[in-house]
Amino acid sequence: RNGRVYGGTFFFANYGPNATTFMLPSITYSEKCRSTLNGISAAAGKAGALVGTLVFEPAAEKWGDNVVMLICAGLSVLALILTRICIVDDYSRGEGVDASSSSHSFSPVGANEEEDEVNEEDGGVMA
Repeated sequence: RNGRVYGGTFFFANYGPNATTFMLPSITYSEKCRSTLNGISAAAGKAGALVGTLVFEPAAEKWGDNVVMLICAGLSVLALILTRICIVDDYSRGEGVDASSSSHSFSPVGANEEEDEVNEEDGGVMA
């Protein structure tokens, strides 16, 4: 029985939060600042985990484990609502998700043939 509880807890703790840690930055941030803002987001998450860890035990001693767990659940729901408000959903705008509907200005290599041509005078260096 304990193995199933542990396995279920491990699965659901990593399935949602762990996956979205890597997917949301690629959807949310533009390519020019994606790595920087991903790092800032990761640091903010780690700072939040530190604060939660430091505050949990004193709060549990003062109010009890049940109340602290309810506070954690409430904060999780609040975070869900905030995430839904802040993340623009392409489906809700009727655009779907593909490269042409992206709100970011990204042109893949080969899209602008003038810039991608090899300059013969510079010894074959890309212009």
